[in-house]
Amino acid sequence: MTTDRLDRRQNGARLTDRIEDLVGWLLMLLAVGLIAPAVLVGHVVHDYTAARERADASGRVAMHAGPLDTNESTASGLRMVLAQRASPGGHPTADHVEVTPGHATNEIVLVGVEGDAVTSPAGAGPAAVAGWLTGCAVVLAGWALLALAWIGVRAITARRNAATWAREWALVEPEWSGRRG
Repeated sequence: MTTDRLDRRQNGARLTDRIEDLVGWLLMLLAVGLIAPAVLVGHVVHDYTAARERADASGRVAMHAGPLDTNESTASGLRMVLAQRASPGGHPTADHVEVTPGHATNEIVLVGVEGDAVTSPAGAGPAAVAGWLTGCAVVLAGWALLALAWIGVRAITARRNAATWAREWALVEPEWSGRRG
């Protein structure tokens, strides 16, 4: 009876093997399925970053910077320049703007809402990078969780198999070693 039971197990898959197969396929499907939400999250982050950059850019005004007569520097190492631009009505206006020492005389500077010189708009590059990095992070984090789930399932089935093998060996060993009389 004992050897008959073992023969059936050798010919057919154990329950733990079938569970591992089922969980393995399920985890693989989930791993592939993570790509769509990651793309969606990447698009959301891209759109948010691009909208924020557009909002920042809308507050910038291009002004032609010329030196002040006094050419004074501030405590932070920035220098004051007189920047001129055409107002919406077409009349020239001038404002005092702090710029870095790297700005040349008669250079076009972008002035932010607060009146400080700001950098040029970054364009679409940072938004695309943010979207890609976020999407990749979602996929990698999801795959890491799925890998941990697979490791857990393998550990549980290995313990179950070891316990089953120990019970079956206890039944077979006396007959196999010839101690059963």
